[in-house]
Amino acid sequence: MAPIPNSWQSLSFRGGNLLCELTQAASLQNRVQILFSSSGSCASNVFETMVGDTTTIMKVILSLTKPNVTAIKFQEQFNSPASSKLISQTLTFVQTYVPPIELLNFQLHARRVKLYLRDEVNISMVQYVWNTNGYALATLNYFDPMEVDFEFFAWLFMFDWVQGIREVVSFEGDTGNLTTMSTSTTFQIAVNPMEIPLNIANYMRWFLQYITWVMLGVACLVCFYIIGLRGQIEASNMISFSRVTSLVWIGRPLILLRALSAVCLLATSTLQLTRPHQGLVSFLKSEPQHWYTIVLAASELNWMVFIINDVCSVATSKFTRGYSMKSFTSVWVVSAIWAFAAPEALSVAINRECSVVHVDFQVICTGGTIAIGSVNQFYSLIGLCIVCCVVSYVVERMQYKTQGISRSPQSHLLYATAKHQFQTRKWEFQGVQFLDKASAVLTGVISLPWRDELYIFDVKTWRIYTISADQLGFKDANLPMHLVCAIPLVE
Repeated sequence: MAPIPNSWQSLSFRGGNLLCELTQAASLQNRVQILFSSSGSCASNVFETMVGDTTTIMKVILSLTKPNVTAIKFQEQFNSPASSKLISQTLTFVQTYVPPIELLNFQLHARRVKLYLRDEVNISMVQYVWNTNGYALATLNYFDPMEVDFEFFAWLFMFDWVQGIREVVSFEGDTGNLTTMSTSTTFQIAVNPMEIPLNIANYMRWFLQYITWVMLGVACLVCFYIIGLRGQIEASNMISFSRVTSLVWIGRPLILLRALSAVCLLATSTLQLTRPHQGLVSFLKSEPQHWYTIVLAASELNWMVFIINDVCSVATSKFTRGYSMKSFTSVWVVSAIWAFAAPEALSVAINRECSVVHVDFQVICTGGTIAIGSVNQFYSLIGLCIVCCVVSYVVERMQYKTQGISRSPQSHLLYATAKHQFQTRKWEFQGVQFLDKASAVLTGVISLPWRDELYIFDVKTWRIYTISADQLGFKDANLPMHLVCAIPLVE
């Protein structure tokens, strides 16, 4: 479609781009010339057109009070018969199937929008025209009361604006302002994946999946041992599954990566792409997270606690077991309360600035800043983990003055964290400490009895040890039943 308002029917048009100079070499035309665009091109003798599909035309018909198809046809210069047929068929469909009360409701809403656009926004169509006195700048409000029949095309222009096909820009001059609309720009170019920084996110996701699968594999292996031992294990050691298994089977660097990903989640607000009205418009909306999501994300912060407890175990020594549980609980509770009380909020700052990189070649414009996370929140959560660990250690030292500390097993087969976390009260016989095979898997020790020998594979050192039946002492009649299938921690 190429509409021309009634008041412009007798004019000769030179151009419609306010950002370009008048080209004297171009001939005068009897149709509206192309409007300005973000591409910056200055074409001549190019007509301004629009595409009116069935859905959009139906929306326009619902907005009009009494559309005059004949008058609308007279203003359309591109393909008047086809446009008239489409408009007539759509009008008949609306009058047949849309209830009058619903149609009236649409028209009332449309009238309010029209008055706002006409009187408040004051969007005008702009063209350079030729008259007897020379060139002049002709302007016409899209919803001009004197151009009642042009309202059909005005709504088509407005719907293009709503869908992002056109832009509305206010130009400020020496004598006043002029608000006008651009030509249509269809964005059909796919986003270049190389310009989207997804590398770090992809790597983190792959590493997190690797961590999950390793933990799942170790858990399955532990379950096999529990079934094979018929439950003759130290069940309390399974509480330390995540703490011990992660450090032994995965290592501090990857666990630190998982901890940092949890910190990023807690320091970032959630945005969801919303497309109401059957996808007519789309926008990002900040949705509050579910309570269980916040609690689970807060628990993931304890991976950082595991690393701090493990690294500091050299200094904290016998106090490690007591203060590690206190720090675990305090970090989980405090971070969850923090997330509930002061969730990270989305912030938008509109500050349009442009800088000229190369004159007549490149201009870089920044429309504003959208912040979905906070660096201060990120560092604050890490500081929370450190503070909770320090406070928990101080409390544990104060309690040590009135309470005794249980003795930890001493064996090179055990990882440092396992030495402080595993229970040993009922796993000692005649001065020899034992470890059930399921708990041994947590600390990286896989055992397999074969004939009269026990083969032990230590994942930490990648070495295999063999203990004969005589050294095991399993033939002792006084040996408790739960120690018969256990591993003696002998060097």
